[in-house]
Amino acid sequence: MRLINVEAFLGLAAQKIEVLKRFNDEELRGIRYAALSHCWCAKGLAGELRFKELDKSTPETIQGLRNRPDCQKIVESCSLAHKRGLEWLWADTCCIVRENKSELSEAINSMYRWYKNSEICFAYLHDVKYSLPTEPNIGMFPTPKGWPTWFSCSWTLQELLAPRHVHFFDQDWRLIGDKAKLAHKLTRITGIPVNVLTNGLPHPDDPCRPSAAQIMSWAADRKTCTREDRAYALVGIFGVHMPTNYGESDKAFHRLQVSIIKEYNDHSIFAWSGKSRPGSVLADDPSYFQGSAEVVRLDPCVAFIRQCPGDKEYIEDHEFFKVTEDGVEIWLPITFGCDSEHQPCVQAKLACCLESKSGELITLDLVSVLLDPPYSRGFGKFSLLYKDLAFDRIRLTLKDDYTENRAESSHTVGVPRYGSLPALDRLLSAKELPQSPSASTWPQVFRSWYKEAMQNVSTRTPLSSNSNGSSMQHQLRLNSQPNATHSRPHISSGGNNIDPPSDVSHLDFRDPEIDVGSADFTTFLNIFHQSPSGEAPNDSTTLCGWVDRRGNVCGEPITNDCARHLATAHGITKKSPDSAITCGWCSKQMKRESMLRHVRERHLGKKRKRTGKDKGRA
Repeated sequence: MRLINVEAFLGLAAQKIEVLKRFNDEELRGIRYAALSHCWCAKGLAGELRFKELDKSTPETIQGLRNRPDCQKIVESCSLAHKRGLEWLWADTCCIVRENKSELSEAINSMYRWYKNSEICFAYLHDVKYSLPTEPNIGMFPTPKGWPTWFSCSWTLQELLAPRHVHFFDQDWRLIGDKAKLAHKLTRITGIPVNVLTNGLPHPDDPCRPSAAQIMSWAADRKTCTREDRAYALVGIFGVHMPTNYGESDKAFHRLQVSIIKEYNDHSIFAWSGKSRPGSVLADDPSYFQGSAEVVRLDPCVAFIRQCPGDKEYIEDHEFFKVTEDGVEIWLPITFGCDSEHQPCVQAKLACCLESKSGELITLDLVSVLLDPPYSRGFGKFSLLYKDLAFDRIRLTLKDDYTENRAESSHTVGVPRYGSLPALDRLLSAKELPQSPSASTWPQVFRSWYKEAMQNVSTRTPLSSNSNGSSMQHQLRLNSQPNATHSRPHISSGGNNIDPPSDVSHLDFRDPEIDVGSADFTTFLNIFHQSPSGEAPNDSTTLCGWVDRRGNVCGEPITNDCARHLATAHGITKKSPDSAITCGWCSKQMKRESMLRHVRERHLGKKRKRTGKDKGRA
């Protein structure tokens, strides 16, 4: 860290001494210094006193610098520091070698600490006269919110928060007041709570610290010369270290959020709603957090146990983030629904809420690009299909390669889900089905049978299956393979391995075993069953085989106007004896290979780009 010797710059030194001196961290411990906070002039750094002009200056050249109009901020700051008995001054324009990229990066990451360790910070408001305004005035202050320019700069946010003492001066260097006495006015201007202004920003581990979303909201309307600096100006506030890379644009703010996620278990980092752009769960810049000023972070364990009391053991063991190469792994209470195009969606609850609605957790709507995770941020109308919440693991994408073709349609797959099957390595026997249940009793019989079977297996492993029934003993086996790395679970039936979703039409319980191989990725299989006679009961289309997390089977007929079934079935209904199936929207019959494309293009409005792997498929 370099500091300006106040007496040397003002020409008051009794002997010739260096104007600029560099200190290491050890030497700085005994140094008392002042810091200058200001906005650069319209010319940028070209209109300010720079390092190269001050570095090799002599008493003669220093005298010339003191007379220059563009050096008056340094002159006045040195005079104020000298009057307060301080020997040193730090100013960003002339104490950093900005041409040295490594030094600039280190200075940016250290700047918050430098301001915090200063004895006093002089905040110069070049467009204010006498006092701070009490109301915005765009005519006087042509900034986005109509406040003085100093309050619209991203860099000055840390210069307001970090120092213990900040004294504000108007354009003629008249004292306006200090941060503590002006706290209520500053809160009106900045949105920063009074207690933060008077007592400082609490340590990240302090439960009273404002949420990440709330801190981001303070920077939402502030601007910088480059898009990268909107992120770099916040690294110190969040206590993270992030190398600078000018030219990366919005990726800088993405990296900042990832650093925050790695460092803190704060779900509010996802609580932004500034702009509706699908894709990454990360915001592009602080402006996305404009509406997040009231977001309060909560303890995930406490908040989620209230939502899912039956999953307490899972919640206590899985309350933290995990950042992987392709996303963020997180455990959340989730439920399922569909959007306006009947595409399956997931609604997840975050461990944060609005201060005015402390009992309501903020929700995050998610969609999946393909049938497998990771999930992307979703926007638009969202219809909730189930009220029950399941505490489960999901993976959120950090990339923006979102495509509208997210529905790889299949008549066997409903809502994608990311989770782990429980450790089960046992063979279970289920009750026999009646010889020939009638059409009217079939849904109840199937529901009752499957509910008991699933309760014996696990309430955390949703699986729905088909049966054309017969009087024989049926067996269901779920295998746990903790080390498996399949992209989606496989099904072994009758010796044939089937990879859903493209090849599964139904599962036949007459096979002696149905093996569901577990993996880290699991999918709700929605497979529709026929009556024992091979015909659809009571002239309806198909009965829904959806099983919820408690083992309850829907078993109701699928209707064209039922959003719940359309979201689950994607419009595909029963398989008729002649190998043709009926569309749930327009009742047309066609072969299964043609039906998938028909539903996708005719009713979902999706034209999927075919790849080499897809040739020959519908």
